[in-house]
Amino acid sequence: EHNVTGSSYSPFGSVSGIEREESISIPNGTVADANVIMTLCNDARLIGNDDIADERATKRDGEQFTIEGEPTEASLLCLVEKLGPIDTAADFTTDTDSPERLNPSSIASRNNRHFAKNYDRYATLEFDRKRKSMSVLCSPIDEARTSTDGSCQLFVKGAPNSLLQRCNKAKLRNGEVVQLTPELRQQIDKSIASIGDRALRCIGLAKKDGSSLDPRLWKEHQQYNDCLKDPNTFAEIESDLTFIGMVGIKDPAREGVAESIELCKRAGIRVIMITGDAKATAIAIAKDVGIFEDNLHPSTDNSQGAFEGREFFALPESQQLDILRTGNLVICRAEPSDKQRLVKMLQSIGEIPAMTGDGVNDAPALQQASIGVAMGISGTDVAKEAADMVLVDDNFSTIVDAVEEGRCIYANMQAFINFLITCNIGEVISVFLAAILGLPQLFSPLMLLWCNLATD
Repeated sequence: EHNVTGSSYSPFGSVSGIEREESISIPNGTVADANVIMTLCNDARLIGNDDIADERATKRDGEQFTIEGEPTEASLLCLVEKLGPIDTAADFTTDTDSPERLNPSSIASRNNRHFAKNYDRYATLEFDRKRKSMSVLCSPIDEARTSTDGSCQLFVKGAPNSLLQRCNKAKLRNGEVVQLTPELRQQIDKSIASIGDRALRCIGLAKKDGSSLDPRLWKEHQQYNDCLKDPNTFAEIESDLTFIGMVGIKDPAREGVAESIELCKRAGIRVIMITGDAKATAIAIAKDVGIFEDNLHPSTDNSQGAFEGREFFALPESQQLDILRTGNLVICRAEPSDKQRLVKMLQSIGEIPAMTGDGVNDAPALQQASIGVAMGISGTDVAKEAADMVLVDDNFSTIVDAVEEGRCIYANMQAFINFLITCNIGEVISVFLAAILGLPQLFSPLMLLWCNLATD
């Protein structure tokens, strides 16, 4: 296990126990393979902002670097920058007058470009929630290598538990490939569990050489498009893999989320976290932000309130409803359709659910919920159209503040109505009884006006 320094999307940092030159000195080792997989099996992009030159940015706190694409994929690109052979921090100076200064846009992806230039990514096997992985077919650009049949390779990243089941070999750090024995498989499983227990998002990395691929997938045969028409065949293509390693990604909760969760508890609002993360990771995150108490261990049974999606919906419907009635919950490894099902079930037991979401798949649940809340920064246009409200800062604490403000307005309306009724009920009864009993008018308009002015 190797610790990584640095934070946010800054490319500055290092990896303990691994020298930068290792990917060059051992070109067929796991470090070099991991760099290539994280670079090519990726649709995100690191961007350096040359226009930012304030005092905080010059302290290399990451403000000069932003991303396009998924944050998880972008974090892998940042790791490549810290693991690759080019030390970007050594070549970077904050002296804007230095002729040797490299701009943030120049250094944002230097190592990623170093690895990407050696391969042609000619096909992508898109991510699927059933197989929980995505992969790319790549062919070496070097002519001497591309002239040989089978030189292409399949690079895969995904959920490590699912990926490990499709691996039959593992590569050691020195480049030696060994059979994935039950003992070695158990050792990797323990490492995966350990990473999940620390609230780290775990990504597995694997590859498959061209000699093990169906020849129709080779670029030179020009038949790969026909083979990839049916997504149901992707799992079969991503089989007999060689396990390379795994990455643990820390995605800390925003400042103030734990306090907001506590406010929700005191206000009688239950929080249900729906995530695609593994169960151990989801429980660890839930404990960090206060959804669960610290005494909940990831190995405890489902009665504690943490369920995988398939486990929860496999229970009898009456038991599902009983669980939804009490306490905070965590639903992990959830499918997009699970969110809408949960919303309907909560509404069936008289709850008023508010659902947050940002993706296209979240739109049905956002529309179904009593209050649909879309993310303004990371949310898609489809999600925003389906939602009742949009968060401009993508912050959970803002939802809590909105609820607090709404309850204050409601309480003020109640107090105002009670005040009006209390002040005017005597006048209303007097005028009403006088009309029924046929008595002369008890109050003139001027007298009523005076009473209202005096009581108000």
